[in-house]
Amino acid sequence: MERPKSMSELDYYTRRDIGEGKAEVWVFKQKCECGGVLKKPKMRATEYICESCSKVVPKLDYEANEIAGIAYTCPKCKHTAEKEESFKRKKVGIIIKGKRKSVLSFTFACDSCGEKINVTKKLKG
Repeated sequence: MERPKSMSELDYYTRRDIGEGKAEVWVFKQKCECGGVLKKPKMRATEYICESCSKVVPKLDYEANEIAGIAYTCPKCKHTAEKEESFKRKKVGIIIKGKRKSVLSFTFACDSCGEKINVTKKLKG
């Protein structure tokens, strides 16, 4: 599995401690058919544009093809592995300071025990 060499080649990167385990997740920027890199022209843009040929790809199509690279240690069984999986984030309910909150999370399963591992954005609290 390919690991990132620099942050400039990534759309997403995080490293999290999850209980007694940990997870590192990255998503490479996608390449155009011409070999150029697809980038957002502005932060909240609804499309990605190739820097070489100016091809336009809608945001929904781009995000549907994102693949996450994952290196993790399971908090339940301590199994360590690397794998690739489709990068989809869903809302999950978690409890912070006694209050239930709904947050976006990338969820994947441990290859050994099947434990669902949630990688959320950093939360205050």
